[in-house]
Amino acid sequence: MKTLYLTLTKEWFKRHLEDKPEDYRAVTAYWLTRLYQHKSGHTIDKKLAEYWISVWSTEADRILCDEIEPRKFDVAQASNGYSTNAPMFRKAYKTVEYGVGNPIWGAPREPVFILKLGKVLETKNCERL
Repeated sequence: MKTLYLTLTKEWFKRHLEDKPEDYRAVTAYWLTRLYQHKSGHTIDKKLAEYWISVWSTEADRILCDEIEPRKFDVAQASNGYSTNAPMFRKAYKTVEYGVGNPIWGAPREPVFILKLGKVLETKNCERL
């Protein structure tokens, strides 16, 4: 099972357990390489990702649409902290999109990577939240 690992603050972790359907990640080279791949299936080179991010525009959008696609994940596993007994949940992972997210769910006003998530599949150590 292919898993995308995320770390969330307590506020957003709890909102996901309730009903938050998406998560937001800044448009950075780091997140571009984690969330997307070349259509050939190869990973995106960090230097190329940094270049794409530096010239992000309509032209870059067109180039990216022709060359990359979202990576496939089965689940997103999020934790509230880094310890081995930190609260954790797994949600079904649907896809990633580029755009402006919903401010009700904490999205900033600028475009971000929007992680579309499904229902909670599993929780662990969440009773102390």
